[in-house]
Amino acid sequence: MSIPPDPIVHGALELRMLMITLHKAMMRRADTYLAANGIELSGLQFGMLRMLSQEPKTLSELSKNFMLDPSTLVPVVDALEEKGFVERRKDPKDRRRTPLHLTERALTTLAQHGWAGENEPLVIPLRAMGSERAHTLLQLMRELCHQLPEAEDLMKEMEERLHTFSSHYRQPPSSCER
Repeated sequence: MSIPPDPIVHGALELRMLMITLHKAMMRRADTYLAANGIELSGLQFGMLRMLSQEPKTLSELSKNFMLDPSTLVPVVDALEEKGFVERRKDPKDRRRTPLHLTERALTTLAQHGWAGENEPLVIPLRAMGSERAHTLLQLMRELCHQLPEAEDLMKEMEERLHTFSSHYRQPPSSCER
């Protein structure tokens, strides 16, 4: 005799799997977009350029922002450096820090191919849902995030990233000195 699963536990598991599926689909779409536009970067690499477009960051800062282990990002950063998109520089105020800076090549690529408006991977599926259902989904996802133990910090970080990405589209960076 099997005991029926707790619907909340089952729902949590399904939601986690749906979020992973959604993330994978978005990364595939990002990779497809980049390849179609002749940009030899992965979605993660492009996302790192977008993150660095606001200010230089160290590998450990990027690790925190992307919620990935630094060892996972080392080959990603090495590839970006090898392709001429980023360079490591010493921090004049703290010689132990080596923040990553965008090169002119990266700034040009971001200015030409930043994902805004219709190119955002979720625009088509959200449009298909309709604005009312899409708005409801967004509200429910926010509510879910606010229930997490570290909600305040996570939501603050998410809002900063959202602001960073949306401000990038309005006014692309113009110098690698940023």
